[in-house]
Amino acid sequence: MMSKKERSTGGRSNLVGWLLNSPYLIYSVVFFLIPLIWAVWLSMMDWNLMSQNKTFVGLDNFKALFSDTKVRAAFVNSYRYLVPIVLLCFICGLVIALLVSKLPDKIKGFVAVLFFVPYLTSGVATSVVVKYFLIIIRFSILFYGIILI
Repeated sequence: MMSKKERSTGGRSNLVGWLLNSPYLIYSVVFFLIPLIWAVWLSMMDWNLMSQNKTFVGLDNFKALFSDTKVRAAFVNSYRYLVPIVLLCFICGLVIALLVSKLPDKIKGFVAVLFFVPYLTSGVATSVVVKYFLIIIRFSILFYGIILI
């Protein structure tokens, strides 16, 4: 059982968690959920976005889309390349992982890091750029404050 003190701080820690996640949640709603709902609504309309005439057609647009031979050909061509490439990447990754696991312990970590470094570099580069922009903003606000004095 939780003590009285643990129960009283549980609400605050939940609030802090929601506050820390709120920028991500707001971003997701504004840039993912709302456009997704808008796109689904538009896909069920017969409307060219310029005229005032909006007609709800439901799934008729999708029926017309999937009955078109060009669309079917595009799907077939896409899957013709997608399936072998995904399988090849999966098999090659599995073989490399098995080979790395069989290496001696002294070099296993080094080789694993060599494979992992490319995934880290994009995140590090992004953080350096963001840090640079935050420094510019901080100094520009400071500079503006000095000018006002």
